Amino acid sequence: MLSGDWSSDVCSSDLGLAGPLTVAAGAEYRKDWYSIRAGDPTSYYGTGAQSFFGYAPVSASKNSRNNKAVYLDLAAEVLKGLTIDAAVRYEDYSDFGDTTVGKLTARYDFNDMFAVRGTVSTGFRAPTLAEGFYAGINVGPTSVSGVFAPNSAGAKFLGASGLGPEESKNYSVGFVAHPLPGLTMTLDGYQIELTDRIVQTGNFFGYNSNRAVIQSPSILQALTGSGVTIDPQIFTASSGSVGVVLFVNGLDTTTKGLDYVATYSSDFGDYGRVDWALTANYNVTKIDRVAPPPSNIDPRVPLLDAIAQATLTKTTPKYRGALSATWNMGQFSVHLKETLIGPSYTLVQNPLGADLLKNKISKAGITDLEVSYSPLESVRISVGANNLFNEYPNKQNGTLRAGQYATNSSGYASSVYPTFSPFGINGGYYYGKVTYSF
Repeated sequence: MLSGDWSSDVCSSDLGLAGPLTVAAGAEYRKDWYSIRAGDPTSYYGTGAQSFFGYAPVSASKNSRNNKAVYLDLAAEVLKGLTIDAAVRYEDYSDFGDTTVGKLTARYDFNDMFAVRGTVSTGFRAPTLAEGFYAGINVGPTSVSGVFAPNSAGAKFLGASGLGPEESKNYSVGFVAHPLPGLTMTLDGYQIELTDRIVQTGNFFGYNSNRAVIQSPSILQALTGSGVTIDPQIFTASSGSVGVVLFVNGLDTTTKGLDYVATYSSDFGDYGRVDWALTANYNVTKIDRVAPPPSNIDPRVPLLDAIAQATLTKTTPKYRGALSATWNMGQFSVHLKETLIGPSYTLVQNPLGADLLKNKISKAGITDLEVSYSPLESVRISVGANNLFNEYPNKQNGTLRAGQYATNSSGYASSVYPTFSPFGINGGYYYGKVTYSF
């Protein structure tokens, strides 16, 4: 990647502004590469290796692209207390054409204690090369699950047309306050509107032993045509399934939220100093539009089924807050952080029926602690814990577990806890470390 930047301050008296005009400009050239090489033939020959089907020659590819960009940023205090920052960026992608995005920010300081600010901007994100070209197959004793590259022969057979870029409109407004010496507070509300959002589809099944699941025989044809051998025993297993997913420009979404940050410093003289921080976030994502499924998939199958939609909008907690304190006294320091994480959930298919089950993780409080001592200016010895009290999320839905057991599903042993847990599934992490700075 090659890039260059230039900035300069222009005297405000020459322009009739309340403060200097800052001009920044830059240019960038970037080239990206992404490749998949075929693995050992024994990993993909026949039904392939257990768990992960090796990269077969049909999945191998070597891809690259380049993009060129220039930008200009102007910032100035146009009136006493009013600062405006405007930026524009032009980019030209070798595979997606060109685009222009912009950003306008304004801040008004009423006095040293209170200011308001706001921003509007547009955004553009080209698909990563991995999103556009990754392909892989997972194989189990009773299942085949694959990822087709969006522009692969298998995806085209299903009626997919490759990936295009995402675009966005972004808005935020908030305030900054210094009501007391050493205390700073900010509160910002934001809205992000994404169109043609790149997401992974729900599972498209070519076969499923649960007859309540809609199946499209074209999936089996696409897999076979892509060089995947399907073990016939899957079709007689009590929990057998064959399916694929794709990356697609699948939907439009709107995300709204609030961010709050407060920091304060307490000086206790000979007893050291404590730096406090309080942060909180609330956000919710709403799906505005879902694209239709590829043309060669059963039209009754949604591009994003209820499971995929819940994964996108419900697996992230709506709220999260954290209070931390860092005490420093001479060579000692103690950092303590308490985080409150809101509830979240996703949906899963009942192995024994047509209904969907809710996998829920209740709200939780997570404590982190680190104690440090510096015997020398360049040496720091620390012991600590992430998730001090060894908190775990709720276990998988009991009905799901019973269904997995009844159908001899390998998922019964491999997934006791929901993997989308916002604080992990491994409990507490305890450590000691020595840091040397030079």
